Amino acid sequence: MKTLLEQYGLSGVLRSPDEPAADPSPAPAPAPAPAPAADPAATPAPSGTILGDATKTAAEQAAAAKATEDAAKAAETAAAEEYKNDDAKTPEENAAAKKLHDEAKEAAKAEADKKAKEEAPKDERTAEEIEEAAKAYKFDVPEGFQLSEAIEKPFRELAAKNNLSQETVKELTGLQLKLYQDQAETHANTVKEWGDQTRADKEIGGPNFDANSGKAAAFINEFFPPSAAALLDKTGLGNHPDFVKGFVRAGIAMGEIPTFRNNAGANNQESVQDILYPSAAKP
Repeated sequence: MKTLLEQYGLSGVLRSPDEPAADPSPAPAPAPAPAPAADPAATPAPSGTILGDATKTAAEQAAAAKATEDAAKAAETAAAEEYKNDDAKTPEENAAAKKLHDEAKEAAKAEADKKAKEEAPKDERTAEEIEEAAKAYKFDVPEGFQLSEAIEKPFRELAAKNNLSQETVKELTGLQLKLYQDQAETHANTVKEWGDQTRADKEIGGPNFDANSGKAAAFINEFFPPSAAALLDKTGLGNHPDFVKGFVRAGIAMGEIPTFRNNAGANNQESVQDILYPSAAKP
């Protein structure tokens, strides 16, 4: 220490108790000491450091700066995760800590969203240019497939506003078509399973299936308009065992009582209530 102080002309500042007091007369200024040679192994101080710690080497300062950066990243990661209760804290303390954690998490998310919005490129196109870009997209669809007008127009506008390429639009359209095809295939398989279950049903299936199907069809033709039969066919419900069983039972019952059509013009024509609810008929 003494040698270092003498080197910088500060030997009169510190002295041991046994040393005589320094001569008060001014001493000649010592010659400037040569600058110490640079240590080739020393690492430059981090660029973000304002004032380095004179007691640490440049390498130690760099390591400390990295540790601080790692700690900041760890804190950011922890804020993104859900709060975990600390067993050493009371429920009240954990609740308070969780509240602070959630508030910090929301604030970090809001700041990230704000920064992303600020850094997002500005769209300088006019509304007319975006509209023209929307009209320019082309869709490749299979033969017999028709795009829904309710979906096509907003999809075009969304693609144009986000400046999607024709290739990206084509890929998205392909994914949507595959979804429709998968749904249609799944529904077709389900309808087939319903038909198999109906044919195997102990009550209406087996060797009597054809006869029972005729009774169900007779009931539908008697009491439902043609559009109902078309709906059953389109949805596949005409194969569903519960629907078919109900129609078969109704067809059997229809064969046991006079129908509206068969009684047309008769003087003693039964009313709807007499047919459907015979127990409530007048004596």
